[in-house]
This record gives sequence, structure tokens and C-alpha cells, in this order.
Amino acid sequence: MTDNGSATLAPIVCCLDQRYIVAFCVLLESLARGNPDSVPDLRVVVLHEGLPADGVDRITAHARRLGLRLDCIRIDAPDERYPSTTDGPHGDQLTRSIYLRLMIADVLRDVPRALYLDSDILIRRDIRPLLELPMDGFAIAAAQDPIQPTLGEGYTLPGWREEGIPPSREYFNSGVLLLDLDVCRSQGVLDRAKKFLVDYPERAICLDQDALNWAVDDAWLRLDRYWNTYTAQAYASSTAGPERLTRVPMEVVRRNEQECALLHFAGPRKPWLDSEADNPTPSYRDYRELLAAVRASEAMAA
Repeated sequence: MTDNGSATLAPIVCCLDQRYIVAFCVLLESLARGNPDSVPDLRVVVLHEGLPADGVDRITAHARRLGLRLDCIRIDAPDERYPSTTDGPHGDQLTRSIYLRLMIADVLRDVPRALYLDSDILIRRDIRPLLELPMDGFAIAAAQDPIQPTLGEGYTLPGWREEGIPPSREYFNSGVLLLDLDVCRSQGVLDRAKKFLVDYPERAICLDQDALNWAVDDAWLRLDRYWNTYTAQAYASSTAGPERLTRVPMEVVRRNEQECALLHFAGPRKPWLDSEADNPTPSYRDYRELLAAVRASEAMAA
């Protein structure tokens, strides 16, 4: 229980390396602004395999400024047998820190559930309903991938036909994962995902995401897109994204961006990079406003 008598909220877990420190600082800023009444009850956990000391100091300072509890936990590097993150369709967008989410149940041994978030997410609204969502015995709750919603509509998890999986099998995005860690441990879900990466690296086109979808075998709780909404730019920069946009009017995509709780800047273009400064969309402007607040606080502390 917390001091105010409410039940302890599930921790929010992010997995970082040095390339995503700035993005994580913006995530913290958005978390505090979007959840002012819940800040005392929130716990954020960072898993990393060796952030530099100044990086740890940087994110710790922001958490302290915002009143957020932050735990930084260094863990072993991912298995070297896992697929390379630079050889597939994502180029240099991803780093091996994506695999650290598969270690959450091992590291947080006494924690019954956790919410994993990619660092390129903006938290726009109250996150407590998601942290408290009943999971009905499922190990994982996630949102259907908007660009590759089914196996038959994407390039993910090659070999599914040979396994007899129907093309209508729904496929989730791993950027937002509500994890029942007790169920993950009892059912060995994350261990199966890790084994898949070692045994079938050629099938893990989307890396951890493919492994997790394979491991749960369609037994996952569907989250509303409110909890993981892609930006229009994420659609536009993806191979299959423009085709998906033809099915959803742009005004709907833009409205979803503004009304969602968790806005996901998936894809290669990232709003914390200077190259995104030209002609920003409203969502990019919102992001860069928070980025400016992060940088201003650092300048004042210097």
C-alpha cells in the first residue's frame, strides 16, 4: 500500500541504452505532466546493460525534479545468439536494448505485474486505468499492430503458414506491454520468446516482437489503440504504412493522435532529432515542447 492507502501501482519499465536517454527524459516529463495526481504513486524502472554514469545521473536528476521514483538496474547483456538488430528492415533504428524487456520477469522477481513502454512514447493522459486493468489470466496485454495487424497483412514471423497458423492471426506491437509477471513466470512465456530467438533467428524479422507473438500463440489480451497509437508519420515512414493509411482517413489518424493516452513515435523518424524540426505536425510540436522543457531544466541545473 502507498501512504495514501491506495493499492501499489504496477511499475513502468523502460529499457535503455545511451541513444535513447533524451527520449526517456521526455517520456518522464510527459508522464509527470499527464498524471499529476498519481506522481507520488508511480514507480519507474530502467533496465540497462551499462549506461554511462553521466547518463544515469541525467535521468535520475529529471526523475527527482519531477517527483518520480526511479530505479536504475544494470543487467547482463542480451544473449549474443539473438538476431542482429541492424541486419533487418529496421536498419539502425533499433538497438540490442530491445531484448532487455524479455528479462523483466527475471529481474523484478517479487513484482506481480509491470507496464513496459518503449522510450519513444509520449504519455498524454492518465495512465492509472492501464496500470490497474484486470488481465483475466493473460500473460500479456497489448495493442494490435496498426501497420501489420495480422500475419497475412505483414512481413512478420515468416514460416507461420508452415506451422498451420491462419493468415487472420492477429499480431501485436511490443512497444506497450502490460505484463502479468506471475503468469509470465508460471507459463514460461518470456522464456519461450528467448528460446525462439536462439532457435529460429531467421524467423525473427521483427526481433523481440516476433518472438513474443510466437510465444503467446494468440493468447493475449487485446488493448484498445488508445493505449498505443501510432503517429501519422510512423505510417508514412513504414513500407506497409501508406497502404494502411488509405483505409483510415487522415483526419481520423490525426484525431487519434490527439485523443490517445499513449502516442507512439514508431519508425525511423524521431522527434527529438534535429532533422525533424522542419514542418512538424501538431504531435511533433507537442513532443518538442516537452523536449524544450527537458533541455531548459538541464540548462538551469548546469
